[in-house]
Amino acid sequence: MFSLTGSGSRERTSVNETHGEGAQRAISAGKDICELLADILRQSPLANNGESNLSHILTLADELLNYQSPVEFKIGLVGDSGVGKSSLINSLLDVKSLAKTGGNARACTSIVTEYRRKRASDSAAFTIEIDCLDNQEIEELLHQIIVDYRRYHARSSSSLQDEEGDELRQLRVKAQWAWDTLKAVFEDQCTEEAYFKNPNIEINELHRLVQGWKTTLDWPAEFNNRGATLTAVNPAECEAKIERYLKPWMWPFIKTTRIYLNAPVLQSGIVLVDLPGFRDVNTARIKVTEQRLYQCDEIFIVTPIIRADADASVENVMIRQLGRNFSSLRRSQGVTIICTKSEDLQEFEVLRDVPNVNLGDVEDLDKQIEEAMENGQPTNLLDARRKHLFVFARNEYVGALLRRHYGDRVNGREINFFCVSNALYLDARRQQVPSRNISLLSTDREKAAQKMLKTSGILELRQFIIRIPELSQIDEAQRFLGTKLQTLFDKTEFWLAASLSSASNRQTTREILEVVKMELKDGFDHLAESTHDGMIHAKIDLLQAQFTSMGIWERYALSAVENWEGWFAATWAAFWNHEGAHSTPSVGEYRDWNSEILEAMVNDFRDKEAAFREQCGRQFTSFKSSAHRVLSVLPERLAGWHGVEVFDRTLPRRRREIDYDVDRITALFDGELQNIFHDLLNTHSTSYVMRHFKPMYNETYSGPGLRKRLIKRFKLQITGDRVIANLFREIRRDFTTSTDYLIMEAAEMLKGASDRCLEQVGSDFELLHGEAAHASPDNGALDQLFHILEGARSRRDIAKRELGVYSNNIM
Repeated sequence: MFSLTGSGSRERTSVNETHGEGAQRAISAGKDICELLADILRQSPLANNGESNLSHILTLADELLNYQSPVEFKIGLVGDSGVGKSSLINSLLDVKSLAKTGGNARACTSIVTEYRRKRASDSAAFTIEIDCLDNQEIEELLHQIIVDYRRYHARSSSSLQDEEGDELRQLRVKAQWAWDTLKAVFEDQCTEEAYFKNPNIEINELHRLVQGWKTTLDWPAEFNNRGATLTAVNPAECEAKIERYLKPWMWPFIKTTRIYLNAPVLQSGIVLVDLPGFRDVNTARIKVTEQRLYQCDEIFIVTPIIRADADASVENVMIRQLGRNFSSLRRSQGVTIICTKSEDLQEFEVLRDVPNVNLGDVEDLDKQIEEAMENGQPTNLLDARRKHLFVFARNEYVGALLRRHYGDRVNGREINFFCVSNALYLDARRQQVPSRNISLLSTDREKAAQKMLKTSGILELRQFIIRIPELSQIDEAQRFLGTKLQTLFDKTEFWLAASLSSASNRQTTREILEVVKMELKDGFDHLAESTHDGMIHAKIDLLQAQFTSMGIWERYALSAVENWEGWFAATWAAFWNHEGAHSTPSVGEYRDWNSEILEAMVNDFRDKEAAFREQCGRQFTSFKSSAHRVLSVLPERLAGWHGVEVFDRTLPRRRREIDYDVDRITALFDGELQNIFHDLLNTHSTSYVMRHFKPMYNETYSGPGLRKRLIKRFKLQITGDRVIANLFREIRRDFTTSTDYLIMEAAEMLKGASDRCLEQVGSDFELLHGEAAHASPDNGALDQLFHILEGARSRRDIAKRELGVYSNNIM
C-alpha cells in the first residue's frame, strides 16, 4: 500500500526577491511537487528494478529535481587598464579581490575571464577552468609577433624619418612588445636579436624557427588537451592558483579563464565576461576580444567619470568595434556606459560646473555636522548624506552630457548610463561588520553605510543586471511547469493506465504502435527534407544572385583606391600598419578604407539578410504547423485502442515541445545568420575581407617608391592573379560555404527535434504497453495513486497561476 505523505524536505538556498524570485519560486514549487510524487512512487516494489518502466519514470524525476535553468546572458565588460573594471567586477560579485590585476599586469589584461554561477557538479567554493589558444591561434599569435617586430626593424632609416612621430612610436612599442614576449616564452632559444633584425631573413623562415621552439614547451602536469581545471576555497587561493598559469612564458597562450562561484548577481543566469582592452598591441589578441565581444548579449563600456564624455577608449570601442551607429552590433545586443570612480570629485568644481547642486542643502548639512561635533555626537550619517549630494549631482550632470554626446548614435537602440564608485561600496561593506554592542555610534555607522551603498550606485547597477534575463527566466519556469513537469505527470498516468489493461490488450497495443511509429517517422523525415529544400531555394534566389554584380564591386573598389593615391607615403604606411583603419593629421578623422572598398557590395546586400531570414522563418513556421498535423492524426490511427484517451491528452504538451525546439533552432539560425552577415558586411579582424587582406597587411615594405608599391600591391589583392585570389570571389566562397553549412546544420537540428519527439512517443507507447501483470500495483493502490497524481496537477496549476501574476506585475 502507498503512503499519501512525501518528504518534500530538500534543502534549497533561500531566494532573494530581487534575483528573479518569481521564476525561481515557481521552479522550486515544481521540484517540491516532483519530489512528493517520486517519493510515493519509490514505495512500489518495481522502483528498484532497473528494467521496469517505473524506474525510467523515477530517473526523469531525478533529472527534474537536479534541474538548473539553462538561461544565460553574457555581459562583456571592456575598458582600458586602470579604469576600475576589476574593482567593478568585485563589487558586483560582492567578493573582495577576486578580479585583481596581478603582478603581471599585461597578462591579466590580455586574457578573457568569465565569472559564472556554480553548477550542480561544482563542490568547491570556486572552480576554475583555464583554456589555452588552440594550435592555429598560437600560430597566428606567433606569426603576428614576428610581423610586428620586423615591421619596425626592417625599415630603412630614410623611411623611419618620413614617418609621423606618433606612428613611429606605435611601431616601436609593438616591436618591443613582440621581442619581450618572445624572450619571455622562449628564454633559452631567443638569444640573438640581430638574427631577427636581419632584412635578408624572410618572415616565414623566422616563423618556422619559432614554431620549432614551440614544440619544446613543457606544459604543467595538470593540463589536459591544453586546459586545466582547478578548485579553491576562497578568493585568495583562487587568485594564487590562476597566477601560476600567468607566468611569463605561459600567459600569451592563455585564452580564457572561467571562474564558477556563488554570487547573487550570477544566479539569474548572468555571465560577467572581463574582456581585454582594444589597445592591446597584438592584433591576434584583439581578434579574440572582437570575437567574444560580438558573442555577448550586453556590452558594458567602463570609463572613469572624469573623462567619460571625451574618453578615447570609449570612442574607439563605439566607432571601431561597434560601428558609428551601432551598425556592427547584433540586433539584440545592448550597450551600457559605466562611469567609475564617481567619488573622485572636487567640491568647488561641482559647485562651479554642475547646475543642479542645492547649495541650501549643503549649508544645512554643514551646520548639522558642526552642531553634532560640538555636542560630541557621531557625524557618519551626516557626512554620508553630504557626500551623496555632491556625487548624485555630478552623476546626473555627467549622464546628461553622455546622452547628448551619444544620443544621435543610438539609431533606435537604447543606450544606458550608470555612475558607480567601487571605493564607496567597499568602504560601506567594511562599515557593515556587525557590532556586538548597539550604541548611538554603531547605529550611526550602519545608517551611514546604507547611505554610502546607495551613493555607490553598485546596488542600482546590480539590480539592472539581474533584470536583464528575468523575462527569459520566467519563460523557462513556465516551460518547466507546463512541459517538463507535465511530462512526468503524463508518464506516470501512462504507467498507471497500463496497469488496468489485460495481457491480450498489451500484445495488440505493441502491434498497433509499431505501425504508427513508422508512419510518424516517415512524416517527420519528409518535413525535415522539405524545409531544407525550401531554405536552399531561398538562398539561391536571394543571396547567390547578388554575386552576379562582382564585376561592378571590383570596379568600385579600385576607384576607391584611386581616391587615396594622392596620399603621402607616410600616410599610406600608417594605414597599412593599422590594417586599413586609422586616422592621421593629414587624412583627418578616423576612416576605414576596407569598408570603403566594400561599399558597393554592402549596398547590394543591405536588405538581403532580413529577406532571407524572413523566408527561412516561414520554413520554420511551416515545419511547426506540419508537425502539429502529423501528431494530430495519432488519435485517429489509435482509435479503439485502450490508451487513446490518455494519449490524446498529451498532444498539447507534445506540440509545445516541438514548438520550443523549433523556436530554439530558429533563434540559433538567426544568430548564426547575423554572424555570417556580420563577417560579410563588416571589417573586423575575422571578417571575410580581412581574412583576404590579412596576409597583405603582414607584408613589410620600405625604401624609395614606397607609396607606388603599396598602391600596386593593394590593387593586386583586389583583382587577383595566378597566385592571389580575387577579393570578391574569395568573399563569395566564404559566404556560400557558411550559408550552406548553416542550412545543413538547421536541417539536422530539425531532424533531431523530430527524432526526440518520436523517441518520446515510443517511450510513452512502451509505458502504455505495461509492466508484467504480477508486478503491477493492486486496484486499491492504483486509486490512491490516481488521486495523488490529480493533487500534484492541482498544485502545479496553482504554481503556474502565481507565476503568471508575478510576470504581469513586472511587465
